[in-house]
Amino acid sequence: MECRTGVGVKSDKVSEADGRQH
Repeated sequence: MECRTGVGVKSDKVSEADGRQH
């Protein structure tokens, strides 16, 4: 998964999932 901010609406969900796994 990409860990980028401001990528779009996905960044919101990915950010939370990525932040927890990292």
